[in-house]
Amino acid sequence: MWFEAYPGHTPGNVVIHARSGGDHGVFIGDVLHHPLQCLRPEWSTMACTDADASRVSRTRLVEEHADSGTLIMPAHFPDPTAGWIRRHGPAYRFDFRNKVRECWVDRGRLAAARPGRPRSRHSQAGGEGVIRPLAGYAVPLPVRCRDKAC
Repeated sequence: MWFEAYPGHTPGNVVIHARSGGDHGVFIGDVLHHPLQCLRPEWSTMACTDADASRVSRTRLVEEHADSGTLIMPAHFPDPTAGWIRRHGPAYRFDFRNKVRECWVDRGRLAAARPGRPRSRHSQAGGEGVIRPLAGYAVPLPVRCRDKAC
C-alpha cells in the first residue's frame, strides 16, 4: 500500500493504492464525487477548496487509470461503488463492478422480507426486474436473478 497526493478537494488530499499479486486498486476518496466527473473531469463540487487543483487531479486520475484494469474505489458513488474507468470515444466513463445481490421472491410477487413470510432466496447479478430486501421489504431493482424460475 502507498499514498499519493491528489490536491484540490481539501488540503493534504491523497489516494491510497493497494496492490496484491497482479491486482491494483485505488481508494480515491473525494477526488471524484460522481461518475459524471469521468465524462467531465473539469466539473468541481462546492466542497472542493481549490477548483483548479481538483480539476488537474481528477483529469490526471481519469487519464492514468482509464483502461488500465485498476479497480477504482470512490467514497461517494452509489452501490456497488467500485469499478473501472474506461475510455468512451473522446471522453471516459465509469463502469461499476457487478455485485452479487440477494433477491426475495414470493410466487413472482414482491414479498415482505420478514420472518414467517413464505419466500425463496436467489443469487443474482446484472439485468432488470427482480427484487431485494430493503428496510425489511423487497423492492424493485435493476438486476435480474440468475435462477430461471425467479
